[in-house]
Amino acid sequence: MQKTKLNKFIQKYNLRGNVNSVKWKSTGDKLSTTFVTPDKSLLGTVNVDKFQFEDAELGVYQTDLLKNLLGVLDDDLSLTLSRFGDKAVALKAKNGSVSVDYVLSDLSVIADPPELKRLPQFDTHIKLDSNFICVPKSGNLFSSGGSAITDKSLNT
Repeated sequence: MQKTKLNKFIQKYNLRGNVNSVKWKSTGDKLSTTFVTPDKSLLGTVNVDKFQFEDAELGVYQTDLLKNLLGVLDDDLSLTLSRFGDKAVALKAKNGSVSVDYVLSDLSVIADPPELKRLPQFDTHIKLDSNFICVPKSGNLFSSGGSAITDKSLNT
């Protein structure tokens, strides 16, 4: 398994440390999570397809710690679960002779995000390409526009 695929999944729900405790659900070849920010202003779902892992529900209480542990491994890693009875208690990530163990949380400790009662009709589509993404020193239109708005010379 590629660590970059797992890291992208984590980045999409972690939102730079804003969402730390989630439940991962692995079914067949799909990994997913539903999350809500602590201030309840954002509710979301992240899915990864073609993710080969055993069927399980995992409680990840400290995503930041898991990211740090995965950071010591190379890109090609294997994931296994340690179980106590029918509950997953630890996630082991291994790359060659190096392995890390992340102790999983009990699922009852992590709050379930609320169900969205009614989804609005989404009509807006935004293409996120290199012209839109804020990359330092890239000179793209989005970051140039943002710097124009926040330019101190415009403040009066």
